[in-house]
Amino acid sequence: EEARMAVITTVSPNPTDTEHSITTLRTACMISGHDAGVKEIKEDVTNVVHQQHEATRMVAPVHWTCDDVKAWVLKACKGQFACATDKITSAMNGRAFVRLNQANMAQLCGGSKQLGDKMYNAIRNEIAAVDDYMQKRRQEARETAARAKAGNF
Repeated sequence: EEARMAVITTVSPNPTDTEHSITTLRTACMISGHDAGVKEIKEDVTNVVHQQHEATRMVAPVHWTCDDVKAWVLKACKGQFACATDKITSAMNGRAFVRLNQANMAQLCGGSKQLGDKMYNAIRNEIAAVDDYMQKRRQEARETAARAKAGNF
């Protein structure tokens, strides 16, 4: 009689478990009889860890908490906006912060129009950097999915 076998595996997305995941995939390929067409692509794990760290850092400012806003204000532009941290209330989350106009930013900066304009531009640059990063990640995901669908891992 004919018999069919299904091979189901699970792998970890954690870079520290790479060797276990590779072994699991190799075993599954050998069991299923498809090990001849397997192609391995190696990547330095330190790059993956760096990318994950960068991804955790790249949160859209609109999603920041009050503490995130304060941390950004303290370190943005080498701490030039540190004077504004005292004026940031607990209600000032990322959504409220990115809605501030240049005049509001100037008020946060002690009435300095020049500093307010600089803070306004800095947060806009942060938003653009996160948008660019997320767009790049989405494009990479689409390309990976297309390669997987085509069988070119």
